[in-house]
Amino acid sequence: AAEAEAEAEAEAEAGGVEATVSDFTLAALQKAHDEIPNGGVLRLPAGSYTGHGTFTISKPISIQGEGKESTVLSFRLEIHGSSARGSVTVNAVKVTQGVAIKENAYTRIELKAMYMTVPNGSGGDVRE
Repeated sequence: AAEAEAEAEAEAEAGGVEATVSDFTLAALQKAHDEIPNGGVLRLPAGSYTGHGTFTISKPISIQGEGKESTVLSFRLEIHGSSARGSVTVNAVKVTQGVAIKENAYTRIELKAMYMTVPNGSGGDVRE
């Protein structure tokens, strides 16, 4: 119980931690994700983030773009629920290569103000 409380406190403190990605590459996004603590916020300025492969979110963080027409992720986005309790929130971005979500009982996933394509090439808005 004490270990769970310590983990919850650490996550609450991390909620104020933010990182802004200024390099518009998949590698830069993944590096920033890996360095930010659980509960942190990854801010994406307007621009097109490109790369070959998959951007994997594997812990409870928030990703905040400048708008679904302004912040574009031109690769696949994969969200894995982690064993850490909390939420993964993706807000105000456009994803052009599809989104895979692998949720579990510990992590809540929220997609807001977002546009994404699906494998057949059609797309649609995610609405709250």
